[in-house]
Amino acid sequence: MTSRALVLILVAALVLVLPAALLAASEGQLTYAVHISLAPTWFDPGETPGMITPYMVLYA
Repeated sequence: MTSRALVLILVAALVLVLPAALLAASEGQLTYAVHISLAPTWFDPGETPGMITPYMVLYA
């Protein structure tokens, strides 16, 4: 088997398998750990101070 045929088989397998994996519904719980204490104002975009740490919470 040539390398071109092997690459073609791998690409075909990925094309057939990946869409099913990408469309699967998410299950379970995501735990997001940070190295600081969370302040209540960090959850409201209007009251967030202009530093990077609260934006980790907003973009999670």
